[in-house]
Amino acid sequence: MSFAGFVDFEVAAHDAPIRGLRGGEGPPLLLLHGGDHTHALWEPVADRLAGRHTVIATHLTDDGERTHRAIAADHLTVMSALGFEQFMVCGHGRGARVAQRLALDHGPRIERMMVLDIAPTLHDDGSDAVDGVLTRDLEHARIDHERGIRIACPVRVLWGAQGPLAASAQPLDGWRRVARDTSGRSLPGDHCVPHQAPEALLDEMARFFDTRAC
Repeated sequence: MSFAGFVDFEVAAHDAPIRGLRGGEGPPLLLLHGGDHTHALWEPVADRLAGRHTVIATHLTDDGERTHRAIAADHLTVMSALGFEQFMVCGHGRGARVAQRLALDHGPRIERMMVLDIAPTLHDDGSDAVDGVLTRDLEHARIDHERGIRIACPVRVLWGAQGPLAASAQPLDGWRRVARDTSGRSLPGDHCVPHQAPEALLDEMARFFDTRAC
């Protein structure tokens, strides 16, 4: 059974309650799924992660109007309400860009950050400016760039070897522009690493988030 032993929670945030699942014990790890998925994205890895972490998997809703900054602030509220002043985060797809804003806006609270299957929000990435929300996200990124603000915590970038990020000649370049300490590699599969390469992902998480084996 996936998410065995996890319990539901709900925390009042700025615009609406945020719901999620919490399980396990140990250093807190926040999991953020992307816009094309639900918290079920993490089913192949959640139970084993809970053997060494307090795992928080939220249900992200995409209403098409909220910036990554606003969603990140809501998740900071969630983690504070659950009693975690510092935590690690892993985000997939748009969830990785929310993690990016968490690390940029609330750096002292983010210990380590892993991102899956996506490039960062960049101030000059015109391809992302498809609506008002992403335009505002890009404006936030531009201001960060002009002020020299970069992610301070270690960042591990993973992507599917047959996924869209793999098409880039230098998949790590974007994240190196927004973070000081960046490393990464490809894993088997395309755009859904947690389902297509769960064992490889768990190994990466163990190496990056702690020193215990999965």
